Amino acid sequence: MSGRCAEGEGATVALAERPFRALRGFIAGSGFAVAMLALLAAFEAWLVFLLLWPASHDGLGSFADELRIWCFGVDAAGEVSVGRIATVLSEPVLLAAIIGWIWGPVLRWNRSAARVMLVTLAVAVAALVVTFRTRSSVANASSGPLPFPAQALRTAYVPPDLSLTDQTGVAVTLKELRGRVVVLTGIYASCTVACPIIMGEAKRALGVLTLDERSEVTWLAVTLAPRVDTQAVRATTAERYGVRAPEFRLLGGEPSRVEAALDALQIARNQSAHTAIIEHASLFILVDRSGRLAYRLPVGGRGDAWLVDALRVLLHEPRPAS
Repeated sequence: MSGRCAEGEGATVALAERPFRALRGFIAGSGFAVAMLALLAAFEAWLVFLLLWPASHDGLGSFADELRIWCFGVDAAGEVSVGRIATVLSEPVLLAAIIGWIWGPVLRWNRSAARVMLVTLAVAVAALVVTFRTRSSVANASSGPLPFPAQALRTAYVPPDLSLTDQTGVAVTLKELRGRVVVLTGIYASCTVACPIIMGEAKRALGVLTLDERSEVTWLAVTLAPRVDTQAVRATTAERYGVRAPEFRLLGGEPSRVEAALDALQIARNQSAHTAIIEHASLFILVDRSGRLAYRLPVGGRGDAWLVDALRVLLHEPRPAS
């Protein structure tokens, strides 16, 4: 009786171990190595494709532009990190070399391996197509060619006057800018994700305006890190983004005064307790010639498409009587 029990237990153990043996056989054999190499090849091709794809404000171009900023460290203002690009592109190659070195003895380019590679590539390509189509659908849904609803979005809130200094040490107030169209936003020097996008979109909008229109617009970027972004830091930041006063003025000053200005403008921000990263709203606040807050437009999607339209609406309004 005990012998039969032992045999039954042995059969159960053997049955339970069968999937693990199959998995070990797949990993130790050529199938796993070929599949991983195929995936790495598809991923590398995908990275190169997106790196070279032209930027746009929706669809694949928008996705590629965001990936270049997030993964490759390409500044939205135009600065390229060659070292970062080389590092990202070399990682799949290095991993493929490690796989080739470890699985070299069992890699055999036979029909079975070819079938595994073809199936894996087909799955990778299908996933890539689905990703592109999904991204394009979402982008088109959020940034369709709708006309700018100037009257529906218009507000008439008069913000409290701010009194800060720009990157050259010159004092700036909203009162002294009456008669001009003012665009306010919040950034900070060490930001590597949202702030380059904000500044890149600001420069893009300026590039669309005529020289006469551009001369009537002042951009104010209030620092979100007033204790760190001193005048010298803000001056360096302005150089990095390729902007100059008085067209672009990066504002800072006494921390409590800066924080009060950000609160008055309702620019949400939250700094992590463990890092220097500040999560913040990405938006443009447009002030009309009379000093009233006219529009609050988000950065990205329809906000980008409407920014130039909103600026031109305000630029065509008459100057207030002095």
